Formats: sequence, C-alpha cells, structure tokens
Amino acid sequence: MPFFLSFLSEFSNPIMEKSSKSRWKEVVNPQGRVLPVRVLRHAGKRMIKMRSTAEGIEIRMPHGAVEKELFPMLFHHWPLLEQGYDNARAARVKTGQRPDYVYYQGERYVAEMVPDTRSFVDLGAQKIIFHMEQPSPEALFALWKQWCAARAQAELPERFWGLVHSLQAAGLVPQKLVLKKMRASWGRCDSNGQIALAQSLICVPVLLQQYVMIHELCHLRHLNHGKDFYRLLEQLLPEWRVQRQCLGHWRYSEFLLVDFVGQGGGGAEN
Repeated sequence: MPFFLSFLSEFSNPIMEKSSKSRWKEVVNPQGRVLPVRVLRHAGKRMIKMRSTAEGIEIRMPHGAVEKELFPMLFHHWPLLEQGYDNARAARVKTGQRPDYVYYQGERYVAEMVPDTRSFVDLGAQKIIFHMEQPSPEALFALWKQWCAARAQAELPERFWGLVHSLQAAGLVPQKLVLKKMRASWGRCDSNGQIALAQSLICVPVLLQQYVMIHELCHLRHLNHGKDFYRLLEQLLPEWRVQRQCLGHWRYSEFLLVDFVGQGGGGAEN
C-alpha cells in the first residue's frame, strides 16, 4: 500500500504554474540517500500531499505553492516516505513484476530469463541471463541474490585485504572480516575489531566499495563519527566526500539493487 502524508500550508509569494506534468528528479537527503521525487500541481484546497510509490515520492501541491517550502516537510518525514518507497518496490516484486535491469560492480545489465534444465547465471557484456527451470520474477530474485552473495564472497575479501595491506602504514588491521545481508548500512565495525560488509556491496562501483572499506577501517581507531574519525578518513581518502555522495545514489536492500524500466532509484545511471 502506498504511504500518504498530507499537510495544510499557508503560502506567501505564490508562483503560478499551470502545467500539471512533471518529470522525476533525484533528491538527496542530509544522510546521502537519493530518491526520485516529482511535484504535481493541482487546483483546489491549500493542501500538500506526499505519496510514496514504487516509482518514487510524488508530491501534489496547489498552483500557488512555492517548491522550496516543501523541503523542510520532505526531510522531516523522509524516514516514513523512504520506508514506503522501499516497501512499494518490494511489493511490486512479490506481485510478479520482473525487473528489467540489475546492477553488478556499478554497471547496469539487462536482466533476461531463459528456460533451462538447471539454474545458473550467465554474465555477458551487456546483459545477465538467468537460466531457470521455471522462469518467474520470484525465481529470478532468488537466483540473483544467491549469485551476488557468491560473487561477494569471491571478490570482496581479496579486495578488502589488499586494501588493508596498502594501508599498513596506518596500522589499521581488523581481527576478522565477515560478509552478510545488511539492510541498514553498507558496513559495520565493532569494538572487537571485526568488520562486516554487506553482500550487496558487490553491486556498486569498485571505488565506492573501497570507500566503504576505508570508512570501516577508520572505525578500528575511532568507533564514532567525531572530528578525529573524519580527520583520519581525510588523511587516507581525501576525496571521501565525493564518494559518499555518489554512494547515496545506490540503494541498499536485500533485493540487491534491481531496477524497473521508467523508474528512478535503484542505482546510478551510467
């Protein structure tokens, strides 16, 4: 079910826009998460309505409203709207809509299902072919998550320990690395020196994978996000701000970054 928010609003310095059509635009919240948002004008009561769908956040507002007045409301209710967006996309998968694209190492591939006597994934130059006995969206997602988890186990540890070796002068050596399903973050570091990385990290570009790894390595020395932490991160990765912003274009979830034709979100456009 879509999630709705409604607000009564007083408007000053109105601007008149007669067009009710609007394109989806990417909006970044203060935490770096990107969601597609579009604003639709309507005639009638002085009320702003916000609605989360699988396509993004849809905002309906009167012709006389000023768009900049939306952002305090939008960011205040962002967690609920974000949850509604994620739930709507997950529900679309469960109701049987096949994704048109999937992401791997930052590249977008056409997702194609092929009947076969056994289940496996064939990675091509521009498409990923899912071979299944009984092709269906549910089977595709199960196979995609299984394949991504296997690729993450095969590639991320080698990349991580290579990065640890290259930064050995900083003395940041974790006790253990684990890969796991994570919905709320890309990585985690605990007080015992164990670092966990999300399996879905395999879907984002390598440079952003390295940013997450370095970020977690810095937590070995500083288990917070204080000034000392960011001073160390700046020393090891001067361009970390740009990479954090880019990472906001990527959605973390158990569905491992899939996308549908004609929709924003789900991954960065290349």
